[in-house]
Amino acid sequence: MHHPRTRAPRSGQPQPRLRRSFHLLIAATFALVLSACSTDVGQAGKSGALQLQSAEAEDAAVLGSAFVVREEEGASGGKVLVQPTGVRPSSEAAEDATVAFTVPVDGQYVLWARLKGASEQQNAVYLGFDGELERVEVFRYGEWVWVAVASTQLSAGEHVVSLGGAAPETSVDALVVSNRRDLRQEDLEAYLMEGTEPPAQEPSEPPAGEPGPGQDPAEGPSDEPSGGSKPSPVSGAFSLRGDPNFDISKLPADAQVWYRRLWTSIDDSVYDAYKWARSDNLYKYARDLHTHVQFLLHAFRLTGDLKLLDEIDYIAEIMRGELHDSWRDVREGSAAPGKDGYLNWVWRYSSGDQYYGKDDHQLDEIKTHALVASFAWALEVNRDLKSPGGRNYAAHADFWKDYLLNHFEAKWRERMKKPTGFPIMIRPHTHTYYSWTKWHYYMSLLTGDQAYLKEAERMAEMLRRDIVEVSTKSGPAYVWTRSVMGEGGKQDYLHPTMYARYVYHDAIEFFFEGFGWWDERTLEAMANTFATWVIDPQNATGSRDWYTGDIGGDKSRGGIRSDGWARMDYYRYEMSAYAEIAAWDRSGRIDDSTDDVLAKVGGASKPRYLALPVAKLVSAMLD
Repeated sequence: MHHPRTRAPRSGQPQPRLRRSFHLLIAATFALVLSACSTDVGQAGKSGALQLQSAEAEDAAVLGSAFVVREEEGASGGKVLVQPTGVRPSSEAAEDATVAFTVPVDGQYVLWARLKGASEQQNAVYLGFDGELERVEVFRYGEWVWVAVASTQLSAGEHVVSLGGAAPETSVDALVVSNRRDLRQEDLEAYLMEGTEPPAQEPSEPPAGEPGPGQDPAEGPSDEPSGGSKPSPVSGAFSLRGDPNFDISKLPADAQVWYRRLWTSIDDSVYDAYKWARSDNLYKYARDLHTHVQFLLHAFRLTGDLKLLDEIDYIAEIMRGELHDSWRDVREGSAAPGKDGYLNWVWRYSSGDQYYGKDDHQLDEIKTHALVASFAWALEVNRDLKSPGGRNYAAHADFWKDYLLNHFEAKWRERMKKPTGFPIMIRPHTHTYYSWTKWHYYMSLLTGDQAYLKEAERMAEMLRRDIVEVSTKSGPAYVWTRSVMGEGGKQDYLHPTMYARYVYHDAIEFFFEGFGWWDERTLEAMANTFATWVIDPQNATGSRDWYTGDIGGDKSRGGIRSDGWARMDYYRYEMSAYAEIAAWDRSGRIDDSTDDVLAKVGGASKPRYLALPVAKLVSAMLD
């Protein structure tokens, strides 16, 4: 991993802007209107009308020597804007050219660019709206491709597209700004090269305008408009099978933007997942690394890009290198480290703790091996596919399956004196219980043994029994206790947000798998929980604790008491799965909160960690 890139600040006098030279396509009936020099479009735009503007990059106002205009075959105007070979590549963004345009109405706009990279090292340019530049890399070489650069809320009025030199011999042909987020590569190519208007967008269903299911009539109508009906993703429709022909250009525009930012967050993360993997620490594996790899798996499910599976396998192989048959660095006075014939990692959270240096911490053993089972299954599903990076999915899947059966499970069956049957052991903390359910589910897939599935289904039912439904203005919400009460748990208070984040992540994963009761309605109710009660910046006691300490908003809900846990800050939100449930939040509050957090921690174009880009990717793919 690398340190985050730093953006070179713009200084001096405002940059010169072009006279408006965009073509404008605005009409409620999608009629084509081209106006090369229009200066008064404020009255033309109407909400819901198609707005599509294009400009030749060679017409940009160039600042300095980073770009030159050059004739190039296949370019729409016969010319391109390009960084010449003599200009050194730049790892810092700076505004080297601008193109001005006008937005007639407030709205969400996508910036597209028609680009061509000469080679793997000559394939990048900085682009963005209004000086917010981000590095955009061309995903194919030697041919023209359309790249979705940014998807941003813009206010009516004057704006610019900013360009900066990143790598030489990357040609910029044309730029398009549109409020249509569903445009395809072929639509843009036909519009630019042939003047053909894009096909009409399929109309979405109108808002229902009625209280949501489960709404308490006594609460009255919601203050916010209902999200209405929308197409629902199908539970179980997102398998772990990769796509050998993955092409980012086939993703929706918003998904392209966030998928690129996902890789930026992987390469430039402020958190080092490879260091976590090398830590040989069950505590770190069970929590931070588990969450990290789970995000990668969710992104892989939605895109099929085998590069993501390579990243997962790379982390897994680092973990594999830390397996040993011994305790190590145990606390002074503790039992001497010995060998039991089972490979292990050890617990390293607190050096003074009795578990330190050993592999007998049941909670973190469970959560760590739920992670292992999940990536083992991902490798198994793709064992016959060719890895982009030359990784051996089949051999690695075989190793992890053997390890799970003949080391982890065999070890705990021996320790618990449970040679056959289930349960092997029970930890009733709800988030751990979710992980243990997940382990049994994936073991059923890895082995084909229905006994694992039967136990996973039994555990899923125990979790369902603890759910309490509570009515809100947005529809039903779910609350639950910190412990699984039916399994002997004693902590009967509302789940603290610092632990519920793991529950949200696993609930989404079960939905993707089509397992258990985690269906569309369940995730909508869980989204209502977070959006209604947990997002709470108005009651923050400091500058960062924007979220309540438990899932009930620090108040008793559904007959379950609150226990006064500390509020959660936006740094924990930045690393958690809460943002991912936004895809099922009709109020939009969770996505708004994600935007607010991104603004606080570096900006949408420079995410510091992969959690929020993956959440945005999930929403873009399911929208």
